[in-house]
Amino acid sequence: LDAPAVVVNLTVTDTTSAGGFLGVWPAGSNMPNSSNINFGPDDTVANMVQVGLGTSGQISLYNFNGSTDVIVDVEGFFAPSSVSTNAGGFVPLSPSRVCDTRSASSSNQCNSNGNTTLSAGSVITVQVAGGSYPIPASASAVVANLTATNTTSAGGFLTAWPGGTIQMPNTSNLNFGPGVSVANRIIIPIDPATGTISIYNFNGNTDIVLDINGYFTSGSSSTQGLGFNSITPTRICDTRQIDLVGTLANQCDLNGASSLGSSQTLTVKVAGIDSLPNVAQAVVANITAADTTQNGGFFTVYPAVIPSASPPTVSDLNWSQGEVVANLVEDGLGANGAINVYNYIGNADLIVDVTGYYS
Repeated sequence: LDAPAVVVNLTVTDTTSAGGFLGVWPAGSNMPNSSNINFGPDDTVANMVQVGLGTSGQISLYNFNGSTDVIVDVEGFFAPSSVSTNAGGFVPLSPSRVCDTRSASSSNQCNSNGNTTLSAGSVITVQVAGGSYPIPASASAVVANLTATNTTSAGGFLTAWPGGTIQMPNTSNLNFGPGVSVANRIIIPIDPATGTISIYNFNGNTDIVLDINGYFTSGSSSTQGLGFNSITPTRICDTRQIDLVGTLANQCDLNGASSLGSSQTLTVKVAGIDSLPNVAQAVVANITAADTTQNGGFFTVYPAVIPSASPPTVSDLNWSQGEVVANLVEDGLGANGAINVYNYIGNADLIVDVTGYYS
């Protein structure tokens, strides 16, 4: 009961209404003006949630519209600050792609023998730590964005776990239908013997893409890492034109509607905004794309740097035209305490709801 925060994979299914969303926050506190997962009718959608624990170690969930079933899979928790150990510290990394099963122009461990699309019931093992990889062999868990694309079947899902001698759990990390690209953040323990994780595909064929954002330390790590601090979920950015009577303006709509256009990057200040202190070095936030106009769209989130640099070859959130889609991000902050959000194609509104920070 003394754990300050929890990491869960939240799934909605059997949904009945368009424009639905769930909000998650620590039990016992006021419901915030934020959202964690968006859905339409007959959707099955998953999103990772990292949130503080409230009364009696509980979290509260609110459904905005229609009815939905909810599945909560616990992935881990954070130890109280009184526990003195190097284990469990977060180390943010520059986002990098370590696996892409598509027949891409650049070779990687997941397509070195040509296209290695996952078929129904198949498992792929992906190395994320040790050797030439940016995560050290002593790391305990990886923080990554998992994307399914070129999907062929309804009712599909992916399950990620440490692999090795550990039995595959009865959980899911990412759900999808045919012909879509869907992403979800994962925090998965790393097999200490091989530096790998395993990914299982339940049904049909799918390509997968795995982008690393950072890792958590172990008791044997020489690096201490950053500690997590949860806050009441707070909306710090909304590019929609919401400056109506009774609605507070925010840094992303001061000049009215400011949707992101193709190849446009928006810098969002994090450290020092609202309840986020200037000492924040990394952010945990739910980002949402709304009012999307183009198929094949995606956001890339990365630390803001001065001068501005090109976005890395990774993605954080994928959508088709007209979708409202959310995904959790865990990213380091740039020297100015900000993140950059890059929009690949078409127009899209951006919403950023912060649930915590690392310092």
